[in-house]
Amino acid sequence: MVNLANNYLRFLLQVHRTTKTGRLFDLEPVCSRLLDEIAIKDQHESPLTVTALMSLSHIASPATLHRKMQQLIQVGLVELAIDADNKRSKFVRISKKGHRRYQTLSALMADASAA
Repeated sequence: MVNLANNYLRFLLQVHRTTKTGRLFDLEPVCSRLLDEIAIKDQHESPLTVTALMSLSHIASPATLHRKMQQLIQVGLVELAIDADNKRSKFVRISKKGHRRYQTLSALMADASAA
């Protein structure tokens, strides 16, 4: 029988170790949650507009969300893309660096469940 709790705890330990070695960028909880929301939308090919991102009130206030989005842009985990149909609209998308973060997390999860 697989003990999922132990797998998850092993995963968290691996994430912690990987962050300490510098292979994984440590994020504040709000940034991490926001990045996850952006990644999920991006994965389903329905990227968030900046306006839609500001309405994620279950994460934080619009001002905080904007500040955290700017931090994610600054560290290179997300990028803005202009809507080809409406030049005034901007989409928030996961960058190559952001994709590498999720690839690293996925590998750590696979290692934890295989152990």
